[in-house]
Amino acid sequence: MGALFPTLTDATNKATYFDSRAKGMYVTLAYQKKGTAYQPYVRYDNFNPNTDAAGLYYNRYTAGLNYYINNNNKLTVEYEKIKDGANPTVKNFYGAQYQVSF
Repeated sequence: MGALFPTLTDATNKATYFDSRAKGMYVTLAYQKKGTAYQPYVRYDNFNPNTDAAGLYYNRYTAGLNYYINNNNKLTVEYEKIKDGANPTVKNFYGAQYQVSF
């Protein structure tokens, strides 16, 4: 099983610590006009697990729409454009999700 965050292990004392060579960020912008059930959004995120190695970047651009059916139900549709330097065969993504909360 892989680690959520990149780590390194010190061979002397077997201590594990965070690998600061990893860099990443994301930004999300959403807007919902008062009284409407629709909320469009855009998001950009990137991640590089090792800035010392070339080609390991991962960039994702997302555009989507949330539709709030009521206070407990939401439908989301989105499109993601993906650029993965480590795996250039990764395809863009279309998705839909239905969320129920209680």
